[in-house]
This record gives sequence, structure tokens and C-alpha cells, in this order.
Amino acid sequence: METAISQILQLASELAQRLNVAEGTEESINIDSRNLHYERCTAPNERSQFICLGTLDRELDVLARVQGRIDAVDDLAARFSEIKSRRNQLTLAYCLPDEIYSYIFELIHSAGRDTQVCWSVSQVSRVWRQIALNTPRIWSTIDKIHREFVETCITRSGDVSLDISLRMHPNIGRFADEKGAAQERKVAGSLALLLAHAHRWRSLSLFNIPLNPLSPAFRTPAPRLQSLELDYLGIDTEELMGLSDNPFAGSSPLRSLRLAGVRVPLTASVYVGLTSLQLENISAHVHSPIHPRQFLDVLKASPLLQLLSVDNVYVLGRSVAAESPPIQMLHLQRIHIDETEAHILRLILSSIRGSSSLAITGSQILREGEGSVFPTQGLQATLPSLWNITSLHFAALVDTDDDDDYDDASVHIDGRTNRDTVLDITFIPEFHTGAIARLLFLSLTHELFLPHLEKLVLSDIDDLGVRAADFVNVLATMQRLSYLELTGCHKSFVRALVITPTRRPCPRVDTLVLTDSTVDGPTLIDVALSRPGTMKAEAEDTWSSIDRLVLSCCELVGEAAVVALRHMVNTVDSVTYDKDSGYLRLHTPGVSDRSSRNATSSE
Repeated sequence: METAISQILQLASELAQRLNVAEGTEESINIDSRNLHYERCTAPNERSQFICLGTLDRELDVLARVQGRIDAVDDLAARFSEIKSRRNQLTLAYCLPDEIYSYIFELIHSAGRDTQVCWSVSQVSRVWRQIALNTPRIWSTIDKIHREFVETCITRSGDVSLDISLRMHPNIGRFADEKGAAQERKVAGSLALLLAHAHRWRSLSLFNIPLNPLSPAFRTPAPRLQSLELDYLGIDTEELMGLSDNPFAGSSPLRSLRLAGVRVPLTASVYVGLTSLQLENISAHVHSPIHPRQFLDVLKASPLLQLLSVDNVYVLGRSVAAESPPIQMLHLQRIHIDETEAHILRLILSSIRGSSSLAITGSQILREGEGSVFPTQGLQATLPSLWNITSLHFAALVDTDDDDDYDDASVHIDGRTNRDTVLDITFIPEFHTGAIARLLFLSLTHELFLPHLEKLVLSDIDDLGVRAADFVNVLATMQRLSYLELTGCHKSFVRALVITPTRRPCPRVDTLVLTDSTVDGPTLIDVALSRPGTMKAEAEDTWSSIDRLVLSCCELVGEAAVVALRHMVNTVDSVTYDKDSGYLRLHTPGVSDRSSRNATSSE
């Protein structure tokens, strides 16, 4: 094909040169000067006629040769397309039945990796295009505000349920009104087409869509609608106050509902079948305020709920009695709360009976004097997932811009059972951390109880205002604790681990990990000597010896103390900071002196 094209170019160049050469006179003949040729050929002079005929014959000859080359190129292109098509059809991929392709297209579409897979595959080949046109499900996602696009998807999707997601960005600036009016016209045109197929809607997600063209949608029955998402965070939502409490005439079996910047409907029928409820940015200043009883009524109306997400939602009242008896929410798998005041989480946890795998995540704002968000009684029956926590991490989160300022530090609590994370929540003080961290730490005993706790990690708790006496009180209830890790703690916390005739804190601890602590050698030796592993007759009087001790960057523990500890503890790992190299160095002997001594004694 490339050779033919080059020949065409050569012939065209030759033709142009010949026609610009003077024939018998000094005048030039131009290929585009057709009127001049015609005049010469009709001239009475025989010699001029002869010259014109010769020129035209040569021109016709060149054009005929060019036409022949063009025809050859067309034949080659047709042959190339035919051979390529036949070759493609003989490949392994094209040997698959059309049903397999259709199924693959549907899988890609359902996975959400490419919402416009229909347009992509229909441009690969004629075969794929035909398969795509015969696969209505891949045309069922409508996510563009464009009338022709919407019309095409509606037509090609047949009677398949539709997933609709329409988004408008708020117009800000000099031409906001003009742009907004133009967008509203586009939305109105698209919604007019969609409303005629409301009976096919499966999911409807609307972002900042103006109310005027939207109003008819909420009065239209949508019997297949399972998911509704309304997000109006980008515009003034005063106009949404008038939305009906009974959208879609109560015909929709909703399973998922997300409202962001939208007034919460109070009709129970909206929530009956919900498995997911997400409320975001609902303020008392813009929307109708939510009263605690109304909020609890919403939970009562959602017995099948699996996910409850509350983000920056304002609920009136701070001291509201919990629901009694508890609301049965045995399908609830996760409660996620962000940037919301603590009394809302306290109200929820005190009023429900959750599943054994319920997880609580997010962040909470705590006011001065607040430190209690968990129920004070009945935790085993109402929130068994918290009751069964076996591992807990209690830590201070400090702003990276000011690593030494603990006055504004947040408190993070991470709790896990043997299988899952069931508590992952950050408490943010409204002003200063103050006594908030201390109250939260004490709640580990007074509210969570943690009767099954086996592993406890505490980070920088003394910087948060927690005292050694608080540490002793909390440890006194943790009879099953076997692993204790302290980071950035004062030596008084380590000394609190010494067992005395009147005090036996966490008697089963056999692994102690200390990092960046001010503990010294004598304190550690006292702890090790007080826990020789003596076994009493009564189970509650048993305690374990320290089987493993890990010291990381504890600069006040000298080498002599480490050597002495290795005669008392099976394994002592000492990690120090090497100032010369800038690296941490691990010092672990192959066999501890205590193990060798025990082996000799047994012989």
C-alpha cells in the first residue's frame, strides 16, 4: 500500500510539471486552467487545435494511470480489511461463543472498573459491537447529563434496571447565574427522559442537582429502587426543606440511603428494609433539627441495618435517657461516627443491642469533663463485641507540626477480638486534652471492663495526664493480661508492676515490652524478683514470671542491669541507639543464663 501511495504522488508531481511547460508558445498550461484548454480546443487555428489535443491526451493518460493506482489502493485496503477480519476470527479469542463475551462484559461492568465499558468494547470490532448491542446490562449505567447519551442508554438497555448517577458542580463567579441556568436546562432534558422509566430505576445518586427539575422525581413511583444517594454539600440547601417525608410514594424497597446536607425524613416506611444508612453534614442551623427521640425512632424503624454512618450530624439534647428495652439491631456490623459530639455515640451505644461482630469506628469530639461514651452496664448483653476484646491499644496522637505539645493531643483506642477489629476510634478534645484522656483511660475498667483482655499497649499515657495510681487501678481488673507494652512511660508505671502481699497487678503477664522509658535497672530487677512464677493452690493467687523482656532505647538501664536480668528472665532483648552509625542495635544472647541455670538444676 505504501508503494502505491508513493507512485500516486510521483505521477501527480509529473502531471503538474508537464502541464506547466509551454507547448509551442511561451504561454504556460496549468492543470487547473480548464477554461483555457477549452478555448484553445475551439480555436479555428488547426495548429492550436493539434497542440490542445496532445495536451489533453497526455493529461487523460496521466489521470487514467492515477485512477488505476487509486483503484489498486482501494482494492488493497479492502483485501487488507478482509484478511485482518478473517485472521481475527480464527484467533482463540474469537472462537469463544458470544454468550461468553457477553458475560465477561457484564462482569467488567458490574465490578465498576469501567462504567462505560459498553462504549469501549463496541469500538473494537464489528463482532464485539454486535455482542455489546445485544448485552443490555452494560448500557444500564447513566452517569452523564447529556440528552443523547441518556436516550441511547435507555434504548439499548432494554428493560434492565437502571443505575443513575448525575452530578453538577456548584457555579461560583461572575457567570454563575448563566452557567447555572444552562445546567438546569440540561438536567431538565435528561430527567424528562429518565422519569418515563422511573419504574426501572435501581439506584439513584444525585449530587447538587437543582430542586426544580428534581421535584417530579420524588413524586414518581420507583418500585425497583434499592439505593438512594442525595448529596447537597456544595450548595445552599434551604430549598430542600420542602422535600416529602414519603418519597416515591412509598413504593421503593430501599436498601441503602445516604443523605448529605439533606433533611432526614421521619417516615418509618423509608427505613424498614434498609441495610445501610449514612447521614452526613446535617446541621440544626440549615435543616430541621433532629431530636434524640426522633433519631432513636429512625433506629427502631431499621431492624435490618448492617451499616450506620453518622458524620457531622447535630442531634439536640445532651442528657437523654437510653432506650429501654434496647433496640434490637442484631444485623448491625458497623457503626461509623466522624466529627460528631460524644453524646450521640453514647446515645446509640446505650440504646441498642448489637451483633457479636459489631465494629465501632470513626472520631468523636469531647468537651471538657467528658470521657464516657460507653454504656455503664449491661455491656455483655448489649455489645458483646466490646465485651470480648482481647487486644487493646491506647495511645496519644500528637499533631506532627508540634510533636511536644500534648495539650491538644487526641486519644486513639484500638480494640480487637481474636478475629476482628471491633473498636477503632479517635477522641478529639474540643479545647485541651486535660482530664479527658484520664477519664477515657479509667473507662477501660469502669465501662468496658475488658474481662478477656490478653494484650495491652499503652503509648505516652503519662503525657496525657494519666497517673501511676490510675494505671494500678486499671491493671487490677485485668487478670488475664499476658502481654504488656509501654511506650514513652515514666518508671513509676513499671514499678507499679511489682507484686506485693497486698497488690497483684496483672499477675499473668509473661511478656513485657518497654520503649523510650525512663525506667532504670533496679526497678526492672524488683519487678522480675517479685514474679518468680510461684503457683499457689488457689487459681486467683497464681502469677507468672516474666518470660520475655524487651528493652528498646531505655537509656537508664545499664549493661550490668541487663546481665543481671538475664539470670532472672528467659529472654532479654535489648535495643540501643548507636550514635555513631545512627542505627538501632539489637543485643540478644543465644541462650539465656537463666535457662542454662534451670537446666543445670534439673540435672
